[in-house]
Amino acid sequence: MDDELRVLEGGALVIDGARIVSVLEPGAALPEADERMDASGMLVIPGLVNTHGHVPMSLLRGLADDMKYRSSRRCTTSTPTWSTPSRELT
Repeated sequence: MDDELRVLEGGALVIDGARIVSVLEPGAALPEADERMDASGMLVIPGLVNTHGHVPMSLLRGLADDMKYRSSRRCTTSTPTWSTPSRELT
């Protein structure tokens, strides 16, 4: 995928160390390289990035601490039902 968010099947990446330096379109001239890797038929993505976050929880922390907790009949336990399988499921 390039800066315009196009998926470039058959394109190439130019990598210097741990950084992606350039995204080349299919058929573009390849620069000289110390090493080449054929990733045909593979999906190339940058390193694993943890995009999971709890920003709203951090921003709203303590906001309702002074409010009285009102339980619901629907929620009778804090443990998910799948954590204790029934006899039918085992």
